[in-house]
Amino acid sequence: MAVFDEAFLEARLKKQAEWRKKGVRTGSGNPFSEVVDISKRTNKKSELFPSSNFETPLVHTASTIDTRECPDWLVDIIRSDTEIQRALSEKKFKPDSPHKRALIALAKAPGILKGQPEHYIQVRLFYVVEREHPLLYRAMKAVPNGGLRSKTTAGKMRAEGQKAGAPDIDVDMARGAYHGMKLEVKTDKGHLQQNQVEALEFYNSQGYYAVCGKGFDECYDHLTKYLYLPPFDNVTKIEN
Repeated sequence: MAVFDEAFLEARLKKQAEWRKKGVRTGSGNPFSEVVDISKRTNKKSELFPSSNFETPLVHTASTIDTRECPDWLVDIIRSDTEIQRALSEKKFKPDSPHKRALIALAKAPGILKGQPEHYIQVRLFYVVEREHPLLYRAMKAVPNGGLRSKTTAGKMRAEGQKAGAPDIDVDMARGAYHGMKLEVKTDKGHLQQNQVEALEFYNSQGYYAVCGKGFDECYDHLTKYLYLPPFDNVTKIEN
């Protein structure tokens, strides 16, 4: 399926012409502009979404988003996801997926990626797994150890059982020789703290597949390797 096919674009152009004629303005107070073609941003085809037609230009109105500031991986997601496209074009539309909503916010303000790189690796992981591997997604959950909190909130979370060093993602699914999976998410240049090293060693000693992934690709590779193990047999292991 083409991204923003001719029928969709024609309808959007017609609406915009009507809005401009009536003097209707965008949410930012600006008049609706002519459609801007930013298809030259990238023609890279995503390996994760091979069914998408990336030769079709990605088109937005000037009042929505300019993807030239977005990382390539986010442009690929926008090109392949019609709900995200719609949300970027229609102010009132919000997808049900919290991961899609987070990526939409990033597309509108790409600069926030610099201060939260691990956060968006994790958002992207959950987005892709939700889309491509529903069974794995059902078994996955995040462990909220990171982020800035008030002393009161941090104290409450520690009292509830939060522990420093706990891996970022749990997979509550037995596969191969493992009872479940624990994944610590880092950036490409990130390093494990001592308590994180100890946590991974402990979980591996208890029959879990506990690993650290650096960057999205490595984290995703760990998750899919685990998913593709046979159902629990107490024998089959992943060779690192």
